[in-house]
Amino acid sequence: MRNRTFQLEKEWCRILYPKKPNGFAVLIIADQNHYVDQNTDFWTEHISRQQLVEDLLSKGYYIFYSNLYGNHWGSPKAISLLKLLIHHVKKSEIINNRIHIIAEGMGSITVEKLTKTSAKDIRSIVFINPCLSLKEHIQQEEEKKFFQKKLMKELSQSYEFDEKHYEAFKNRLKENPFYLESLKVPVCFIHWIGSTRYISQDLLIKNIYNRRVEGEYQTKMVYVLPEKRFTSNQMIVSFLEEYEGEL
Repeated sequence: MRNRTFQLEKEWCRILYPKKPNGFAVLIIADQNHYVDQNTDFWTEHISRQQLVEDLLSKGYYIFYSNLYGNHWGSPKAISLLKLLIHHVKKSEIINNRIHIIAEGMGSITVEKLTKTSAKDIRSIVFINPCLSLKEHIQQEEEKKFFQKKLMKELSQSYEFDEKHYEAFKNRLKENPFYLESLKVPVCFIHWIGSTRYISQDLLIKNIYNRRVEGEYQTKMVYVLPEKRFTSNQMIVSFLEEYEGEL
């Protein structure tokens, strides 16, 4: 597949080009353990993600993403890089000004900050097994010592604090996942049944979904069985296409 690889803030980024462009672009904000380097990346190497990429390209979508400092957990520098990446792609490519976002797991944390300044530039958002609350996830991981230590290390690196100040970091951490309850951007939640990485988010997501439905905001919730994961690709494409009538 044709692509362009480049660096922003010393982080590798990639744009994938469709053979027959439809003029719309999709920003992918990936989960833990994703990567983008000079030669390859997680989304074109991992079989299920690769299939989604191919399905999007076949429908004419530009796709772009970044290594984004690895396991960034929604850090300020990750948010800044995302904004820079969006600006760069809009300036360098001939695409519609309003982009789609597909955010998986950890990547979903960044969307709150993006919508605060750029909601008008977002056409739709698809969340795949999202982590919307870092606080909830921290609490979940504290029940398992090994995972707590791993998360503490990643947070200290991404938010740039000494591990001995971990408790202070938790106390001053500010977030508002309930922004989604009244966000006017169309939102689709994809939940892969059996996935437990962010199980502490389930009730939060369900409550947000219900409030969006009550408020008559454009919202979908899709539950997908493990053996049917590939079927969610067409659901995602259909959801994106549904909100492209107004340029």
